[in-house]
Amino acid sequence: MTRTPTHLRYEYLAALLLAALLHTQVNAQQPEPLHDSPPSSRYAVQITPYAWITGLSGESSPFKRAPSLDIEKSFSDVWHSLRAAAFLNTWLRRDRYVLNSDLLYVNTRESEVVGGLPLVGAAEGTMDTRLFMGTLQGGYRFYDSEQASLDALAGFSFWDIRSRATCASRAEAVTIRKASTG
Repeated sequence: MTRTPTHLRYEYLAALLLAALLHTQVNAQQPEPLHDSPPSSRYAVQITPYAWITGLSGESSPFKRAPSLDIEKSFSDVWHSLRAAAFLNTWLRRDRYVLNSDLLYVNTRESEVVGGLPLVGAAEGTMDTRLFMGTLQGGYRFYDSEQASLDALAGFSFWDIRSRATCASRAEAVTIRKASTG
């Protein structure tokens, strides 16, 4: 049986959900007691893959002063244009010192053919978008009990969004690129 990209997406989502359930089961079977007294010098590590279920709504413009286009996509529309996605959160604690990181990568492609344009006939437009976000935080656990814990964290985030729009016809091809980094 040949696997289509849609089947691979469903297998990927099922694997993420299974990993989350296994993570929950492991934590439920081995609860770690928390005390108000000074903690031991053991390390606690948590690695969590996760997934987003999202839609999209807003406006986009390829460059300044260009007309904006309305964007409205349901979850199934986003899922259909998804090419790759990865989400991972890690948490490390030793004594009262904590370190947290979060990584996110999403790659989508949307294409559409428009026919009957003056002078060029049919044209195909493609929009590729890549998003990468990374966060790193470190801090100190001020309060720790069975009911709650309180950590003070400081850190930084990096994000990079790249979009590439291509419009191609038989006569010529035009590419517009827009990148944003922060």
